[in-house]
Amino acid sequence: MVNEKVIGNKYTFAINYEIESVSPSIMGRVCLWVGNTCIGTIDDTNLLSVTLYQLKKMNPVMLDGTQFRGLKESQIYQTIKSDNNLELDRYFMSFGESFDDFSIVAYFLDGFMCFIWILLDHPFFTYINYPKDIQFAKVPINVFSEVIAQFEDELTHSVTAQNS
Repeated sequence: MVNEKVIGNKYTFAINYEIESVSPSIMGRVCLWVGNTCIGTIDDTNLLSVTLYQLKKMNPVMLDGTQFRGLKESQIYQTIKSDNNLELDRYFMSFGESFDDFSIVAYFLDGFMCFIWILLDHPFFTYINYPKDIQFAKVPINVFSEVIAQFEDELTHSVTAQNS
């Protein structure tokens, strides 16, 4: 990737992206780093504004996870995945095409945005040595919010620069 950028720290939370075009929409490549593990593929083109929109929707009120307190990550994932309660659908995350090979849930608990994800059984892209079991990482909410705000600023700046 020629103009690849990383916002944040891959060991905590980062957005790894490259803008390919800004007109008529901001298109590019993107993946997330959570707890030093990549979610998504940088090999797929994505509508970056969709990724930003979905990330901005992740807030402590909407994704309150107090009902999951005391449960293991695998129990939380299975509860959300198997439950017929449409109320729990809000915990499923879809950040765009770059993330289609993953099942991702997220919730907020005790000052952290918690991510649980798994690489699907038959991914379209190749993920060499990627773990096959459920993954979990916690991101301090202030770090999560700061990275998203910077991502939004950089996308906005890219559009502004293009239109100048």
